[in-house]
Amino acid sequence: MVNGDLRIQYYEEELNIRKVIEQADLENLDQALNICDLSSLERKLRLWHKLMPRIEPHYAVKCNDDPVVVKFLADLGTGFDCASKNELKLVSTDVLSKYWAWSIQATKFDIDLE
Repeated sequence: MVNGDLRIQYYEEELNIRKVIEQADLENLDQALNICDLSSLERKLRLWHKLMPRIEPHYAVKCNDDPVVVKFLADLGTGFDCASKNELKLVSTDVLSKYWAWSIQATKFDIDLE
């Protein structure tokens, strides 16, 4: 984040971590530099489907509620496990509403979902 501006960069080819760090201008960053290789996530999910084809994975949103990660997993057909109202809101946005149903903890009250 630079001056309150969130920047996400996508790389189509092989990622050179050293080059990314050099280009990040770390001295002017006011938050940590986060690097996420979504292709690694995709490979692991494909391996899951190959080894356990009858078991549908559900991602625990509380592990990482980054909208980019959640959308990426939704595009791959992953279900979601939501444990809070904010997680439920994230997964039930218009963009994600067409994807897999989510599960929530059984002890939620109606007021928690409003």
